[in-house]
Amino acid sequence: MTTLPDDARKMGAPPHWLAYVAADNVDALTKKAESLGAKAYVPPMDIPKVGRFSVIADPQGAVIALFKGSGPESPQPAQPTNGHFSWHELLAGEWEGAFRFYSQLFGWQKTDAMDMGPERGTYQMYGKAAAPSAG
Repeated sequence: MTTLPDDARKMGAPPHWLAYVAADNVDALTKKAESLGAKAYVPPMDIPKVGRFSVIADPQGAVIALFKGSGPESPQPAQPTNGHFSWHELLAGEWEGAFRFYSQLFGWQKTDAMDMGPERGTYQMYGKAAAPSAG
């Protein structure tokens, strides 16, 4: 946790969680995201002894970070136990366009779908290698 920076506050950012997605090359992936309609809120930059990251907003405005660790202080994924994050969801204005963006950017694939009823529609799950990791 950290304090919301003044520049982010001035842009209207509320307190929020930020999910990070592993990237082999943050700079190239940020450029690719922009070519697909994303906006870079934080351009690629280094965190000394930790890694390199950027913060992007997808074409619908959902914010996510790209990250590549560079050293022993680099955060490692936790095993899912009580209190650890174990699932991420994107609430998109238009899920088909959002899925198209993320599948082109990260290679994510649809892994499953669940009928949530007439008001909620179909819940799409996605991940890599047919293993769902988010919805």
